[in-house]
Amino acid sequence: MKGRAPSIYEYPDFSSYLRSSLEALRPAGNKYSLRNVARRVGRSPSLLAMVARGDRRPQPELAAEICRVLGLTRTEAQFAEALVEYERARTVIAKTRAADRLRLLKPRHGDLILELETFSLVSSWHHGAIVELACTERFVEDAAWIAAALGSTVSPAMAEESLALLQRLGLLTRDAKGKLHKSAPTILSPKGMPSTALRAFHKQIMMRAHQAIDRQPVGERYFTSVTVAIPASAVPEISAKITAFRDELMTYLREQKTTEEVYHVAVQFFRATPEPLTPK
Repeated sequence: MKGRAPSIYEYPDFSSYLRSSLEALRPAGNKYSLRNVARRVGRSPSLLAMVARGDRRPQPELAAEICRVLGLTRTEAQFAEALVEYERARTVIAKTRAADRLRLLKPRHGDLILELETFSLVSSWHHGAIVELACTERFVEDAAWIAAALGSTVSPAMAEESLALLQRLGLLTRDAKGKLHKSAPTILSPKGMPSTALRAFHKQIMMRAHQAIDRQPVGERYFTSVTVAIPASAVPEISAKITAFRDELMTYLREQKTTEEVYHVAVQFFRATPEPLTPK
C-alpha cells in the first residue's frame, strides 16, 4: 500500500512492522523518515534504528507512541502493545497473558499464536538446542538442569517456557513411558518465515561461535575458513554444494547409535567486500 502503513495484524513482531511501515510511508514525504519519527516520539534515531533492525525490543509505551505517529487506530495500537508484551515476556504466565490479549484483539485469526510461537522458535537458538538435548543419554527434564547445561544466557524460566512451546508445537513428544523425545529426525525452518527471525537466529549462532573460539579447547571444536575469488555466476552452485554437504552430514549423524553432546554446525559463505565488485 503505497504511502500507507501496512496492517499491524500481518506481522509476527513489532520490529519488522516498524521497518515495513517506514519503507511504505517513505513516498508520503520526510515526515515519516526515521529521524523525524524518532523526534516525534521523543527518542533518539539510533534507538529507533535498533528497534527497526530487531536489535532492541521496545517497551510497550514506546510502541504505543510509534503507533500514534504512524496513525494507527486505538485497537491497532493495543494490538501492537500486546505484541511487544508477548515478545518481551520471560515466563509462561506472562506469555500466556499476552497471547490471550492478542486473541481478543484479533479474534478472527486463530493461527496468530501459532505464527508467533513459530517465529519465537526460529529466532531463538536455545529452542533447537533443547530439542537436541532431549536426544542425549543424560537429558533431565528439569528447567534448572537445562539452563545449567546451556549456560548463563538461558535461565530456568526460559527453559521452562521452551519446554512448553516445543511440546505445543509437537517438536517434543512423550513416549509410552512418559519420557520426552524429539518427534522428527530433522527440524527445518517453515517456508515463509520472516527474515527477521532467521537473521536473529544466525546472529546468535555466530555470536556463540565467537565465544567458543576462546572458551572451548581446540580438541572440542573445529574452525576453518578460506578467502577466494570466484565468478559471480557460481554463487548458486556453491550454495547448493554447501547444502548437499550439510544434508550428507545430517544423514551420517542420524545413523549414530548414541548421542552424548549437542553441537552447532554453522557454515558461512558470504561476500568479503561490502558491495559487489561487478555492476548489476
